[in-house]
Amino acid sequence: MLSQAVSTVLLPRLSELSNDEEKRLQITPIITRIILYSTAFISIAFAVLIYPLIPLIFGVSYLDVYIPLLILLPGIVVTSASRILANDLASRGSEIEILELVVKLAEIPYV
Repeated sequence: MLSQAVSTVLLPRLSELSNDEEKRLQITPIITRIILYSTAFISIAFAVLIYPLIPLIFGVSYLDVYIPLLILLPGIVVTSASRILANDLASRGSEIEILELVVKLAEIPYV
């Protein structure tokens, strides 16, 4: 949720900076790190605090949910940072450049 709120505010700001690449290169990594670290901290705190709360809230039979929850948390953390980076790409405005970048990252040959 935090990354969605920040990315909603960040997209218009980055679109304003479409001609100023230097400022964009300063803002995006800082915001991405802040979101990544804060989401990681919240996820670790959640992982530690949820184990004793599961039996209280849902009952002892739901304790088996804890391991899948721990497996999903790293994906949530990485996805939160990727939302910010996706907005940076979207604010550049050139779909061709974005497509070329995705193709290069995936190492897919195209014509």
